[in-house]
Amino acid sequence: MRHGQFIKTPDHDHALQATTGDAVSKQTVCPFGAYSTLFDASPAPPGKGAETESLRERIKEIAAARASGVDDPPPPEADKAAAEAAGINIRPGDEHVPAGYTYFGQLVVHDLTHSIITAMRRSGTAPVLENLATPPLDLDTIYGGDPDQSPALYQPAQTKARHQLARKKIRHGSDDRDRYLFRLGRTAMAASPENWRRGSGLPFDLPRVEAESPKGQATGARVGITALVHDDRNDDNLVLAQLTALFMLVHNKVASYLSRNGDPTANDKELSNRQSFALARHFVLKAYRRIVVHDFLSRLLLPKIYQDLIAGNVEKHDHVPVEFVFGSARVGHAMVRNFYTVNDDIRPSVSALGRMMSFSGSTADPNLPLPADWVIDWRRFFQIDKKVEPQRVPGAFRHSWLRPSCTAGLRLDKQNWRARCRSTTSGVVMS
Repeated sequence: MRHGQFIKTPDHDHALQATTGDAVSKQTVCPFGAYSTLFDASPAPPGKGAETESLRERIKEIAAARASGVDDPPPPEADKAAAEAAGINIRPGDEHVPAGYTYFGQLVVHDLTHSIITAMRRSGTAPVLENLATPPLDLDTIYGGDPDQSPALYQPAQTKARHQLARKKIRHGSDDRDRYLFRLGRTAMAASPENWRRGSGLPFDLPRVEAESPKGQATGARVGITALVHDDRNDDNLVLAQLTALFMLVHNKVASYLSRNGDPTANDKELSNRQSFALARHFVLKAYRRIVVHDFLSRLLLPKIYQDLIAGNVEKHDHVPVEFVFGSARVGHAMVRNFYTVNDDIRPSVSALGRMMSFSGSTADPNLPLPADWVIDWRRFFQIDKKVEPQRVPGAFRHSWLRPSCTAGLRLDKQNWRARCRSTTSGVVMS
């Protein structure tokens, strides 16, 4: 499974049963690795008598709500007016989200949750759902902890000094100038002969090692190239892999600058490489969180819910709500295009979604190493350059995606439901 797996573990001392449907809803702090829950009400299991009738009535309420038209999107004018009232500036064309946010959202979801079904060895204990990811937005799928915990993700320490600053640090016992920089993969020659001017060997891909693709074992396809990353879900497709590599490249640029020039906030005080790594990571995480809250969520949430988020009127959770993982977090599935404009070199007719998925080490016959003419031009995916209009998500998807019929059958009053919606979409991002 790309989003989870089934494993066996020994008995846990903590009560992992809080992650399943029989969790105590009033529990405010969940054990490590668990999911929290938002709703007290849950449909009764199929059976006979009053319980079955109650379940049927709730299903009928949901069906009636969907048929009533309550979920029909409002006209663009109404959406724009609601956004302006909430202080959100929607520019012309922003009614449809730029296509890059589909895959940025995928990166965020991977950062928040990695589900596994844990089979307990204790007799009579049912399998439970556990979260391997940490709740805060910390890019642990990229950093893997740090160079001490995941040394394979980082460039090896150099034993020879290349310039005066490196020699100075070696004299002080810090022979690890590249120890805190990510490994990066190099591009191959262009796939199309007409793009031969695109030079190869550019550091714009994930680091990769030659290993047999999991699917290749069954198909007998040629040896694939597996990404050397902490979480192989980030090698799911071309855009997500390139986005992950972009964050790694930004970290390397910032860490190298700090190592050469010192801390700009402390009169350029000289930093060890470990300090340069920590400060660069702090910078990247701060920028990443600001993008999530002030850019990504402002494009997805209803204006009133986003306004409550910015004002801090949200219910905070120590753990990710399970309703978010298997509900709101899946909104990206409705944002996928059939074709993408990768850059000026690749025609959209050859960059269909299936082709985009082939640039992954998990496929049977991957198009790897990444050809130089398939490197993403981010102006085509995000609103970066005013002269270049980015492609958008499908027209049926608008930035207001939380719909009222979700409330039907939950026996929750309107005010309580709105509070839970805010918590579902935003309670974990403020950690």
